[in-house]
Amino acid sequence: MHNMRRKIAFLLAGVMVAGSLTVAPVFKGVKVSAAVQEENVNLVPNGTFDEVSDSWNGWGNEGGEATVEQKDGKLVVDIQKVGDVAWGVQACCNSGFGLYQGGKYRLSFDISSSIGRTLAYGIQMNGGDYSAYVNDTISVDEETQKVSIDFTMTKETDLVPALFFNLGNYGEELDPHTVTIDNVDLELLDGSKIKESGSSSKYEENVNIVPNGTFDEVSDNWGSMTCEGGLADIAQKDGALVCDITKVGDVAWGVQASCGSGFTLYQGGKYKLSFDISSTIGRELAYGIQMNGGDYHAYVSDNIKVDEETQKVSVSFTMTEETDQVPALFFNMGNYGEELDPHTITIDNVDLQLVDASGIKSNVKKQEENVNLIESGDFEGDTSNWGNYTCEGGKAKIRPKDGALVCDITSVGGVNYGVQASCGSGFTLYQNGKYQLSFDINSTIARKLAYGIQLNGGDYHAYVSDEIQVDEETQKVTITFTMTDETDKAPALFFNMGIYDDEDLEPHTVTIDNVDLRLIDGSAIVYEEEEEEKENPINLNQVGFKPDAKKEAVVRGDFKTNVFQVKNAEDDSVVFEGELSEGIYTKAADETDYIADFTSVTEPGKYYVEVEGLGKSVTFEIGEHVFDNALKDVMRFFYLQRCGDGISEELGGKFAHGDCHQQKARIYGTDEFIEVEGGWHDAGDYGRYVVATSKAVADLLLAYQANPDAFTDDFNIPESGNGQSDLIDEIRGQMEWLLKMQNKENGGVYHKVTTANFPGSIPADQETGELIVCPITNTSTADFAAVMGMGYETFKEIDKDFADTLLEAGEKAYAYLADKPNEKVTNPAGISTGEYGDWNDADERYWAAASLYKATGDEKYHDDFKAAVAKGVQFEYGWQTVGSYGNKIYLSTKNQDEATAEAIKKTIIKKADSYVERAKTDAYGNANAEDYWWGSNLNTMSIAAYLADAYEITGDESYLAVANEQVNYVFGKNAAGTSYVTGYGEIAPQNPHHRPSFVAGEAIKGALVGGPNKNLEDNYAKAYLQGKAPAKCYLDHSESYSTNEVDIYWNSPLVRALAELDFVNNADKVSDAAIKTDVDTNVEGNVMKQTYKLTLEGEKAIDTSKLALRYYIADADVENIKFVCDYAGVLYNNNPWYHQFQDSVNAQFIKTNAGYYLEITLDDAVTIEPDQGTLTIMTRMNNADWSSIDGITDGKAAVYYDGKLVK
Repeated sequence: MHNMRRKIAFLLAGVMVAGSLTVAPVFKGVKVSAAVQEENVNLVPNGTFDEVSDSWNGWGNEGGEATVEQKDGKLVVDIQKVGDVAWGVQACCNSGFGLYQGGKYRLSFDISSSIGRTLAYGIQMNGGDYSAYVNDTISVDEETQKVSIDFTMTKETDLVPALFFNLGNYGEELDPHTVTIDNVDLELLDGSKIKESGSSSKYEENVNIVPNGTFDEVSDNWGSMTCEGGLADIAQKDGALVCDITKVGDVAWGVQASCGSGFTLYQGGKYKLSFDISSTIGRELAYGIQMNGGDYHAYVSDNIKVDEETQKVSVSFTMTEETDQVPALFFNMGNYGEELDPHTITIDNVDLQLVDASGIKSNVKKQEENVNLIESGDFEGDTSNWGNYTCEGGKAKIRPKDGALVCDITSVGGVNYGVQASCGSGFTLYQNGKYQLSFDINSTIARKLAYGIQLNGGDYHAYVSDEIQVDEETQKVTITFTMTDETDKAPALFFNMGIYDDEDLEPHTVTIDNVDLRLIDGSAIVYEEEEEEKENPINLNQVGFKPDAKKEAVVRGDFKTNVFQVKNAEDDSVVFEGELSEGIYTKAADETDYIADFTSVTEPGKYYVEVEGLGKSVTFEIGEHVFDNALKDVMRFFYLQRCGDGISEELGGKFAHGDCHQQKARIYGTDEFIEVEGGWHDAGDYGRYVVATSKAVADLLLAYQANPDAFTDDFNIPESGNGQSDLIDEIRGQMEWLLKMQNKENGGVYHKVTTANFPGSIPADQETGELIVCPITNTSTADFAAVMGMGYETFKEIDKDFADTLLEAGEKAYAYLADKPNEKVTNPAGISTGEYGDWNDADERYWAAASLYKATGDEKYHDDFKAAVAKGVQFEYGWQTVGSYGNKIYLSTKNQDEATAEAIKKTIIKKADSYVERAKTDAYGNANAEDYWWGSNLNTMSIAAYLADAYEITGDESYLAVANEQVNYVFGKNAAGTSYVTGYGEIAPQNPHHRPSFVAGEAIKGALVGGPNKNLEDNYAKAYLQGKAPAKCYLDHSESYSTNEVDIYWNSPLVRALAELDFVNNADKVSDAAIKTDVDTNVEGNVMKQTYKLTLEGEKAIDTSKLALRYYIADADVENIKFVCDYAGVLYNNNPWYHQFQDSVNAQFIKTNAGYYLEITLDDAVTIEPDQGTLTIMTRMNNADWSSIDGITDGKAAVYYDGKLVK
């Protein structure tokens, strides 16, 4: 947290006051009584300049230079240079008056200039686009003239506009001169047309609030119901509601017509309900407005007699109960003590109006005046709202002591915020509130420092700030200011005690006490009424479901019926109707929920769930491949997080950036620099951390091992199209970076590489501070050893040399740990980036031993692992506790120790059983119980992995079912009613805590955010989520880093879950043809010769016209390459013995992100039976000019049959 000044581009007639921009937006929607503003009275403060007041100011910009003073009863502007723009010199009054919509005003003033010139004046919006409400350009000279203009305020009321005089450049340079202004007068001439309202404009009076009360069209807000023997046809036709009643049934509501949506009854509001009604027979019925659920009690009701004559019925009432946003207006036309013949009731002109809003109870919470808003400003009692920060070499010990904040400063550092104390929670600054901040302060040496209140994130701009001189004598500092920015519920009060004027200071102590912030005038604050938060009543996986998956929605709130419907989103047809379950109390959400099970809907398509009285769910899709795009974007997130080479605009869009962090990094505490280019930016920042990367890579490797077919070569990354899984390409880059982080001498692995402090909201290529490699730690070394072993297992079939390099590095890292005792990991002094702290490295060693035992079969690793298990089975798929990775690997290892394996299995099953039981008590199927901590979505995804492990051990599908629900949870089936994956679902995070997203102005796609955190560990969470149930403690705010940050190791377990739980399965994209392919490539001179031999090994014949051979190449000038097929034919084992493909061989080069591939196809449809023959194709390639063919990088070959990859 530090105080950063905003850079602002000024628009025409921008207002600058005393060197800082004053931004005061228009208050939209404000309607006031004319009595608020008196007519024929000057509204401009000190318009005669009889005294000096701070309501008038002036400034120069764009080359303008001037002195603006209030003296001798006038405003005197001595102009040296007019500058380059009209507002190069400006004088203005921007406080103390308002312009009310509908008011007619007159502005007048006296003005003269020592030279003839042109200038402009007017009144404008003091912020935004600075649009003028009135303005004009005039010519002035030495003779004083009276200028006057009348205007009507046609725009919405503005309580803080700016009156301006633009004295800059109007097309010519001018000699130094003086402009004199006096008798500035703004009066309301006629306030009769200023709109009046006794309360907020949301309570509009004397307007019909019943939708379609005249029945001029057919609308779905009107409905009907029959029960208990009632029988009727109720329709909206011919401009009325026509109720053809055959039987009235056995109860009063046996036949009912109702309007159950589109209007609200506000507590304290006085209403009038009226309607026209007639009946073809004389009868009794009832009408009214009632609660639309629960006990359905009426807010107003009456019984009336009706007959053939149309009558106007009218009733007035006051809503005495709490506000109801979804009441129901009803007509009960059932049984009132007698059976009736068939008849028709006609209803029209249903009208409900709010006739008096003055009694409506507002839920606006106003800030109390003259009360200290800073908790523990006297530093007594709980001072947890106070914090401190050091960076750029700043060193200090800051703590409450003896009733004061004592700051023992050893080094002020290299920036003014190198040492900072702050209060970042517990108070709010309301727009247009006038505040006073005061405190006592002293220092053991004379020095300069700054204080203020600022935005606690983003660009950290200050709402108020000042620099002061302090010394041994305690002084009381006081400043008064108006909050001109938008209301901030979580600002930060700061004291910057770093370096000023490049002056390094000796160690000293600054003492602060009696910090007091109070609202001294709230009269101009426009408090917005806090509307009751609306929760999504129907929540489900917003992406959708595979056809054979279990499909559920969770329903909450007041509904009319326990029946739900699934409807086709294309035509609104009902495809399924079912009953909601009995209520389930979900403690973590503090609500009662109901389950809508529609598993039987399997037809691919787009649908929504609807419940009468609650409305519709979001639209979701059913289909075999509904999660394919989600997996690709969740994986592409890793590409967009890459460090080093820039992200191209073609592949990155708004997330493109140039090369970043390619300089060598200094090893902490030394003058040694090493190469560390590459890796992934960890989270919302640009640091690269071995512990975090190792966890993420491990998840991706396990995902690939579980379901390699899910990870194709078309995820739109630079390597796409090289014939290799894009996940393998992504992992290889991280392995190469991890290798750079290993000390080549001793095998230990450095913990991280970052700058000393977190950057501001800038692109990656603009973080140019010194890179620092933090010291070797046991945890980073053991994690490295473990993931190297896992990498060896994957890459040994892909690139044996690379795999051997990984294994060698992993074993060297493990050897480093041999004589190292357990250590506590913390940030070294002067480093404030992500600590990834730990106090126990036993679980990391546990994982490393299992991984290297599987990779090598060496009993020394086995012995270490067995000994560790004997002390207790380690658990968790986190970054700090990682034992489950060791368990997973060991259970897939040959030559297991039976007792060791059994102990692991029992632990996994016991843990999985506890999660199954937890899920039974949560309607959303989440197994977190109430354990919603920082990164709770990581825990949810980890639970999915534990349950998948248990299923793999036992084959019990109950584990698999609960595991799948964890994935449904993160995609929208949760109490917050949001998909936690950016870009997926109609309701998903828009403002993640992620610097590239700040810069792009939109959320990166495919990122899993942290999720609910009941501990409220950032200031915005504290401001907005107090009192929320644990499962609802989530805030889509860019500065809510404790709930809304993204991270590579939150995405990685989601990738694993989607693959391992079969949400994505490309088996239908893989051919079942069994074809053995041998490719022989050799270069003779300037010619590359290749021979392809294809032999069938399965029981299925193939058609050669459906074959496609691909040979992947890179770095080639394909326009210059000549291709020739020398031979293509089938040699059979029996008659007809031979078939040659004459002129039916086709070849073309196809462009990919990674380069090209040569695709060879055959026109002839020749059948080859299993074990009956071999297809041979002999080709050659050379450059057209016969130059060296070295430009072709030898690649890999692949065979496709009928458009599907042959494995």
